[in-house]
Amino acid sequence: MSQPPETAAWKNLAFPWKETMGILVEPMIIYRNAVSPGGLNSQRALPFYTWWWLESGRVEVEACGRLWKVHPGQWILIPAGLMRTQEFDPTSRIISINFLASWGDRLPLLGLSEPLIGEGSRTAHLHHLAEAVCRVLEGADEPPSRQRHGAHLTIREALRFRARLSEFVSSLLEYAADHGGKWIDRFASEPRLEHVLESIRRHVQAGPLPFEQWQRETSLGRSQIERLARQHFRMSLAAYRDRLLTAEACRRLASRDLLIKQIAADLGFVDVAHFCRWFRGRTRQSPGEFRKSHF
Repeated sequence: MSQPPETAAWKNLAFPWKETMGILVEPMIIYRNAVSPGGLNSQRALPFYTWWWLESGRVEVEACGRLWKVHPGQWILIPAGLMRTQEFDPTSRIISINFLASWGDRLPLLGLSEPLIGEGSRTAHLHHLAEAVCRVLEGADEPPSRQRHGAHLTIREALRFRARLSEFVSSLLEYAADHGGKWIDRFASEPRLEHVLESIRRHVQAGPLPFEQWQRETSLGRSQIERLARQHFRMSLAAYRDRLLTAEACRRLASRDLLIKQIAADLGFVDVAHFCRWFRGRTRQSPGEFRKSHF
């Protein structure tokens, strides 16, 4: 009779759940086609990563005081929240995969300060993975289309799509980490700051932040809370809330199921005009322009 494996061997197989729970990889905009008219020449900042593979034409991206030129057979990754000016040749055709990759509190998995253009053999590998993502959405027997709504996917297709997207995002972020990106450690936060972040995540709403409530609950002053936030993830709590709020607004606009007026009310804005001004200030597009140019 064979002997059972040593206890140590079983321990080595234990999955490190604590280090990986809460990671979110969410698709935002995915298509393979010509660039939409609204996206040919524009200035914008989006709260999610933008990745383009250029099949034909050209694109120039200006950001951080520099100009990036992308030619057919190359790809570019634009960090979440980065203001950029983009100019496509009207004949351009691309694969576009826009996604969120973050911890559960919307803190990004990878910090990247400027756009990144892919080079070398891993570039072709990422193109292959992106093609696999698109094929699931387009269907094996369907011609390439601009968009296929998730509601049209079967459960089996949806699971295949998530697997393909996760493989693509993992490979892309590993490449970016090897070329200047920095993994962001979710577990460096201080417990009292975690309490404040959880309060923001539970109610992603416009309006004043409840500092007085947080002071009572954490025994920290406002300046101490803000200092902890900047120390652990290099932004103010208002900037953190606005990142979540922008991502949530984009997600609801992408669904096309709700009127813009309803989205504004649900997210705590005084009225739709207030929401439109706020959204334009962060993305350089009105909610209607965002919805029209991407879908």
